[in-house]
Amino acid sequence: MKRVGKILAFGMIFFGLALFLYPTIQTQEINIKSSPYIKEVDKSYKKNKKSGTRPETDLFYRQMKAYNKRIYKDGQKGIVDIFSYTEFPSIDLSEFKEDRCGYIQIPAMDVKLPLYVKATEENMTKGATVLGNTSLPIGGKNTNCVIAGHRGYHGAPYFREIERLNPGDKVYIKNPWEKLAYRVESIKIIYPDECDQIKIQKGKDMVTLVTCHPYKSHGRYRYLVYCVRDNGEKEEKKEKKVKTMTGITYESSKKEIEKDKWIERILAVIVLICIISLLKPVDKRKKEEEQS
Repeated sequence: MKRVGKILAFGMIFFGLALFLYPTIQTQEINIKSSPYIKEVDKSYKKNKKSGTRPETDLFYRQMKAYNKRIYKDGQKGIVDIFSYTEFPSIDLSEFKEDRCGYIQIPAMDVKLPLYVKATEENMTKGATVLGNTSLPIGGKNTNCVIAGHRGYHGAPYFREIERLNPGDKVYIKNPWEKLAYRVESIKIIYPDECDQIKIQKGKDMVTLVTCHPYKSHGRYRYLVYCVRDNGEKEEKKEKKVKTMTGITYESSKKEIEKDKWIERILAVIVLICIISLLKPVDKRKKEEEQS
């Protein structure tokens, strides 16, 4: 019976540890895989900056810029439904090694993720993705680079903490040529098929972050964070207001996210108790042996 009890205790510890450590392991795995690429982008950026190389001297950069102008002029006709977001018409993206086009850093969310062109399911599991038929991430007038991320995936956070963002918070995009700074301007919740809400806004240089809402809702709505290019000008602090489309009521996901975090903490305590309970008999036997 004692042996069965020990086996059960060890089983509980292993199971508890697996559940508790899984999110951390997943996050670390993503960081380990993306770290060499992020360092590669930083190195290219520093090299170009040091040499004074202008982005426009790069043929591929000029092609990207031309593409951004073209889709604005065409009214982004390619955006027709959710399934059109993987397409980048009339530009060869093979220059992007493994579909990666720089990285995004969001301090308020404690996130740094590689940016992938083509919002395929596979790329979504590796980092953040640029939606097709939206602007490529090089900035410029009349652009809106729409960047999608999972609302947490297999334990890793991705865009899970998007509701932490408030007006004025910074979002950075780094590519081999430039480091682009944006600031949060407004927030909106829309239905998944409302494509007009992510289109380019005339005269603006924008980045729009998009993820599912509410947390663990299986994509019922989309949470949009509109960011505009930050030119270093002082901005007054704005109150956070989440606009919603007709028929949508804003539900904060904070409680659900905190609930998951508490479950992780409780599991950690259970695992610790199990370990202590297993070690106690060992200590007791040692003392008895020493006394005898």
